[in-house]
Amino acid sequence: MSPQVEGPSGVSADHTFIRVGQTTRQEVLQRLGWADAGLNENRIFWGRWRQSSSGTAMVLVVPGAIGGDRQRNWSFRNLMVEFDEHEVALRVVENVEDKNVVRELVAWSQRSGYRPANRSSIRNSFAARADRGTWTQGLQRYFGVMQVSTDSLEFSDGKSTAFKVRQDQIASLKLGRMDTGSTASFTLNLKDQTPWGKDIHLGIRSAELLPILASITPRNP
Repeated sequence: MSPQVEGPSGVSADHTFIRVGQTTRQEVLQRLGWADAGLNENRIFWGRWRQSSSGTAMVLVVPGAIGGDRQRNWSFRNLMVEFDEHEVALRVVENVEDKNVVRELVAWSQRSGYRPANRSSIRNSFAARADRGTWTQGLQRYFGVMQVSTDSLEFSDGKSTAFKVRQDQIASLKLGRMDTGSTASFTLNLKDQTPWGKDIHLGIRSAELLPILASITPRNP
């Protein structure tokens, strides 16, 4: 089966038109804007879409008839395009795996000298495994805020502080899930236990992602 892209009718994920030193940001947005993850930064484009690259044949047995159908294998694709000060393509990174999305964005922020105008906070739900919990028992969920400062992360219920974590306690931050919309889930892995466990699952809006990464990952890319 030929590749199929999940998106608005008639869209194409073909990005072979992008030429370093030639293609403008406007051209990229015109042809791939439907896949824009929404970083809110003119110097980098993160395109993300769901695509099937192959399929397997399967036989459907229906009462009174035997028919054939195919089941597609779907996966997410990530494309990073960096632009110079004139918004012309400077670098293209294809087929970025989900586990490497944060690494690519942090590397870009360091190369470009990106600095957020303001420190950001995440105002979404947090889920963490309880200290005595197991995955079979499910996640104990917490709802609150993570406030980013220059040396720590402060977790609260929106009213009072639950606990703080020094930035040198961050082991990693990785993309977890981003199907649709402008919010993705990330897993923040910490070196030491906290009241919410070592793995804290964050909901981060795309427009806030770069400021947050620039604040919490310079020493932990």
